[in-house]
Amino acid sequence: MKISIARGLLLILVCALPCGAEKALGNVGTISFTLTASWTFPSPEEPALLLVADTKRGLSESSQGASVNARFRVTEIQQPVDPKEYETARFTSMSKQQSLRIDWETMAIPAPDVSDRSTLLNLARASWDAYHPMPEASAKWYPLEGFNWSVPFGWNPGGDGLKGHLFLSPDNATGLIVFKGTTLSEWPIPSDSKNSTSRRDRINNNLLFSCCCATVPWRIELGHPCDCNAGGNKCQSSCLSNALHDDSTYYTSAENVVKHFRESYPHTSFWLTGHSLGGSIASLIGQRFGYPTVTFEAPPERLAATRLHLLVPPPAPTLPTAQVPLRPWYDVAHITHMYNNADPIAQGNCTGVLSPCAQAGYAVESKCRVGRNIVYDVLKKGWDWGFLSHRIASVISLLEEDLPVPEAVVQDQCEDCTSWEYGDFPDSFWHKLWKAIRRHLSRGGEREAH
Repeated sequence: MKISIARGLLLILVCALPCGAEKALGNVGTISFTLTASWTFPSPEEPALLLVADTKRGLSESSQGASVNARFRVTEIQQPVDPKEYETARFTSMSKQQSLRIDWETMAIPAPDVSDRSTLLNLARASWDAYHPMPEASAKWYPLEGFNWSVPFGWNPGGDGLKGHLFLSPDNATGLIVFKGTTLSEWPIPSDSKNSTSRRDRINNNLLFSCCCATVPWRIELGHPCDCNAGGNKCQSSCLSNALHDDSTYYTSAENVVKHFRESYPHTSFWLTGHSLGGSIASLIGQRFGYPTVTFEAPPERLAATRLHLLVPPPAPTLPTAQVPLRPWYDVAHITHMYNNADPIAQGNCTGVLSPCAQAGYAVESKCRVGRNIVYDVLKKGWDWGFLSHRIASVISLLEEDLPVPEAVVQDQCEDCTSWEYGDFPDSFWHKLWKAIRRHLSRGGEREAH
């Protein structure tokens, strides 16, 4: 069936179960993932350089290695028949604002059972460990038994760029890619050390989650991720899309990471996870490749998905449309976000010039999500509203309690950046002058940081 779309979803997966009854929808089982590789894009000056350390060399011969256990449920996911056709449709949408017709097919694959608390807990622990790559030097790692950490790990904690881990099932049929989230430097972040990812983390946060290039005037020394503001509340749409596709962005790096592992493991289907910024990157990549994704306290990413022109398959109700309304395009069932109602970042409430996010140089202004949401009501448990509820440690503490997992539901009606006007606007003379001054000051801040 041919259909006309404005958004779509790419998926190339190989079933991780034997063909037959095990592939029946709803069937459940358990996968044990072993830590296989640690990866990083080390420098914005070398955005195409991916460093991968094969941690299997560090495993003792009698050990199964560092592992993450997760329960799966066989789920249907739609994929485009032709990946090249998908890419053509996506970039035609971005460059010409036109929709192309592509074919989709439905696949039955194992996906994380997001109704299972232990699965969420183990994925959250893997997300925690992505922040702490050298467990032999830190008690902060959750114990992953059987790993010989005396062997060089290859993950340089002083390096800049996107980082994470790769886990694989024993038969390599299913993989788990974990994306590291934001690293914060000293509050209120006057400048950043060259040995931290925090500056690039902040730039990518502001690029993905701000309405227009994160204009925070009193923190101008921190730099801006793009220069698309046309004056007032007008913003250049094509400029924003181009900025998100720049080779130095985390989204592009993450695409390259996944493409690398797809080439290295051509018969492997992948799951994605991460916390905070790492969770949002995981969700965007999950939409891009059609991989099951679970995020923790991730900033809302629908704004970025729209600007990236990520395509999703058309809604297909099992009953006639007259009886069952079509699902909204952002109801992507294989993307699941877990967060709590005391976290201002995950809820899109850390906004305004007086917010702690703005004071620290962050413009986390997006509110809307793609996928389904598991929201824990922790305010009634006595949690304080604020940044402490955003930490992955808080997520793990919550999941360690014997509480039922809330149902994953689609977000209510939501709109982002309603006070902004987007299009192709000419710059005024005074606004061009302001941009030049801002770029000059930003370069000064970058020299100081490095």
